[in-house]
Amino acid sequence: MPRPSPVRCVAGLLAPLALAACASETTPDGYYEASREVRLSLKTPEGHAYGEVVARRSRDRLERTARRCAVRALDQRGVRLLYRLDAEGRPVESIVYPETPLARCIQEDLGSLEELELPPPPAPDYWIRLPVPLLAHPPGAPDP
Repeated sequence: MPRPSPVRCVAGLLAPLALAACASETTPDGYYEASREVRLSLKTPEGHAYGEVVARRSRDRLERTARRCAVRALDQRGVRLLYRLDAEGRPVESIVYPETPLARCIQEDLGSLEELELPPPPAPDYWIRLPVPLLAHPPGAPDP
């Protein structure tokens, strides 16, 4: 079975603070591998502790972003945001799944994650998952 087209966005030299959205209608290349890395990391004491820090530092920002984007996109499906961090805690790659207007909005709004001030991860090339909150009914969306 052929691999799907990527939804991988790498922060390059010309845009170090931007993680651009890419287009795909299938599971992005590397998604399952990155997800597996996140799950394995969270099983270690260091990874679990780092995951708690990421969740705590991103919770309010992600909730505001998800709420704003859900209203704009009139979408409330789940979104998975995976980021690969360098040794200093800066994102160098991101994967979003599924590729929806809501997912693109959230990814674009988060940009470089700089404001989260993430500490260095337990290891370089460290994958994290940002816990995007699901909204029961986004404000401004039509009643179901």
